Amino acid sequence: MSARLDRMWEGADGIVDAPAPEPAPRRSKWADDGAEEAAAPVAAEEASKEAAAAFPAARAPPRRAEAPVPSPHARWSAGAAVSEGGLARYEILNRIAAGASGTVFRASERATGDVVALKQVKTDVASSEEGFPVAALRELVAMRELRHPNLLGLRGVVTGRAGAASGPGAVFMVLDYCAHDVRTFQAAIGRDLSEAEAKRVALELLRAVAHMHARRFFHRDLKPSNLLCSETGSLRVADFGLCRRFLLPPSGNTSPRFVVTPTYRSIELLLGDRSYGSAVDVWSCGCIIAELLSGKRLFRARSEAELATTILRVLGAPEEEEWPEWRSLPYAGAMRGLRAIPPAAAADRPARLRAHLALPPSSVSGRGCVSDAGVDLLAALLRPNPAHRLSAADALDHPWFTSAKPRPQLPALMPRVPSTNESASREARADDDGAWAERASAVSARSRLAAD
Repeated sequence: MSARLDRMWEGADGIVDAPAPEPAPRRSKWADDGAEEAAAPVAAEEASKEAAAAFPAARAPPRRAEAPVPSPHARWSAGAAVSEGGLARYEILNRIAAGASGTVFRASERATGDVVALKQVKTDVASSEEGFPVAALRELVAMRELRHPNLLGLRGVVTGRAGAASGPGAVFMVLDYCAHDVRTFQAAIGRDLSEAEAKRVALELLRAVAHMHARRFFHRDLKPSNLLCSETGSLRVADFGLCRRFLLPPSGNTSPRFVVTPTYRSIELLLGDRSYGSAVDVWSCGCIIAELLSGKRLFRARSEAELATTILRVLGAPEEEEWPEWRSLPYAGAMRGLRAIPPAAAADRPARLRAHLALPPSSVSGRGCVSDAGVDLLAALLRPNPAHRLSAADALDHPWFTSAKPRPQLPALMPRVPSTNESASREARADDDGAWAERASAVSARSRLAAD
């Protein structure tokens, strides 16, 4: 299995490890050169014989061993190479979750006692020549390239058998362990986050996204369930199954359009724009930050057309000078409800957002509120025209983070919540392997994104 992964790795996402050049044969300084011997005078040959007779014990020193050529995996992180049979180094404690891309287990490393997460990669021999999905290889590429304190870390890749449901050559990604996702963390503390606490989570989210965009990656599936956090609330962005490199400017061929969970999908995606770029992640960040502040989803709908209509009713349709191309996008003409939405000035968008959120500028408890600077940031992250949308890097310099009160909560003062992954979830306890497989197949359509 590890040999097959070595071969497949070289073609993943267009990143190819060039074959190491054959090492030049090393010639000992004690070796004779045949050409020089042919040209040497007879007197030199006789002198050499005399020297050999005078020093009969002289011998050439041993040749040094050549250094081995490193494996292709050695270049992406220390200890992150594929280790065949390495699953035996871990004791699986319980199953955390299962989805379209695989099953996640909580495990302990036998030698050190470190708790890690093991993500079993879902393979389908019928859809891949080697039996290993391209989407998983691209996820490995992204996690190898992206290293940041607020991004989930990849420790390595191992193979083995985790149970009756997995084959003997099952592949597992060894990941950093996190105690919660953002949604379960917020539910576990039993109250809404204060504005200072929401600021801390939003700050770490934007730092992670800015790091990804600076390295020409976009996530394409940011949502609360993909934002993990420790017991103290430190955030890690996870699930890089849809993560891809992007081009500047957008190529116009970054299909499929069905990326990002609908609730967090940007207006240009809903209208069928195929030239989307990193601004789709920024829109998702705006929706997530609004949800952190209000405790409820920003936009709700039962279909894409209804969602697009809801968004523009809240924000107002873009004026002609703000986004002249939006009515010519592929699905704009088919959504009849959009025609009746009047245009709104960009300057009015913060007030429209505050009215939709129904949050006051302040409160005695510091919860259930958002300052004017916070609403201004949300309006900048949710600008309909993606070309005018605030970037993640620029959002970090917004006054809501730098000067507006309250300041982002100190990490040491974030709420502390025991891990919600210490035992199997209610679904895992109640269902057998067949039920888990059925649930995963309900969302398996996302596996088609591997061809993107």
